[in-house]
Amino acid sequence: FLIPVDAQIQREDEVAYNSVDAGQVLDKMEAANNRLNIVILDACRNNPFARSFRSGGAGLAQMDAPVGTLIAFATAPGSVASDGDGQNGLYTQHLLQSLQKPGTKIEDVFKNVRASVRKDSGGKQIPWESTSLEGDFVFVPLPPTPAVVANLASIASIGKIDSIPVPQLKVGDMWEYQQIDLLSGSVTEKFTRRVTAITADETRFGGYVADRSLGLLRRTREGKVVLTWKPKHPQYDFPLQVGKAWSAVGVVDTERLTAEHNFNFKVVRQEQVLVPAGVFDTLRLEGTSKYKSTMKKDGASGQGNSTYRIWFSPVTGYFVAYEYEETNFKGIVHKKERSELLSYKRDAVK
Repeated sequence: FLIPVDAQIQREDEVAYNSVDAGQVLDKMEAANNRLNIVILDACRNNPFARSFRSGGAGLAQMDAPVGTLIAFATAPGSVASDGDGQNGLYTQHLLQSLQKPGTKIEDVFKNVRASVRKDSGGKQIPWESTSLEGDFVFVPLPPTPAVVANLASIASIGKIDSIPVPQLKVGDMWEYQQIDLLSGSVTEKFTRRVTAITADETRFGGYVADRSLGLLRRTREGKVVLTWKPKHPQYDFPLQVGKAWSAVGVVDTERLTAEHNFNFKVVRQEQVLVPAGVFDTLRLEGTSKYKSTMKKDGASGQGNSTYRIWFSPVTGYFVAYEYEETNFKGIVHKKERSELLSYKRDAVK
């Protein structure tokens, strides 16, 4: 239970009627279908009724985080937290310091806090987290890497692009990107696609597995499949040519939901694009999808829309920029992001 600061509670049987059930708060967060929920509890104190009533446990009881949630505790379950000597408690003091470090992932923020609190308390207080996060998050983002070209006059154009065939990739080819949340303007992550294996039917970029025409088939994490597309994600239909259009139906299955998408894509024009890796002549693809998804936990379903803008370069053999926007069940844009090429390494294709 979370006790309001002005609550007047004299008996243990009054707690439930004068406080907030933390479990209900978590249930509401989960029902909102947010991508990320964070609960920080610097409230691990002794039970004032422990001697007189039946609840003899010390500190805060353990709570499990629902999907997409991180719950941070000032100390481990069953333990109590120090009030500290300053304006804030020991835990909050170090949390405020760690939160201000740009580019630090949320898990590392709380690791740093745990190490500092344990040291300052002589091992008596050890912060703890329960997490089921599936993506990356930073409190203070790093600014995007700017797209800077030293001498625009020296950029050589490859001229008109008549067609882009299926890229002939090789093991070792690599592309490094930054992903920008366009709703906040912040960099949320940097990631690398490196060709690790090529078979007759698949091109594998580590845990990202595509068919030979770069249509996503599945994602794996630590050897476990966390996402599959059937028959594939149809964002490319080689050879790419201006004016070419295609439609497809795809079904995605994740740990949380299953969704059927109706896709429409088109190569709209040739376009020169500036990204941190340089200036590239590309073919610009645009696409839309209407989807209907069903949550696995409770069977709740809803519909939404997605839009795609992809700039594909025949020189890099992969996209140099990729924009994605998605509306949720309520018609609200809850995801709008852009991936930009930072660098690439590709073996010469004969």
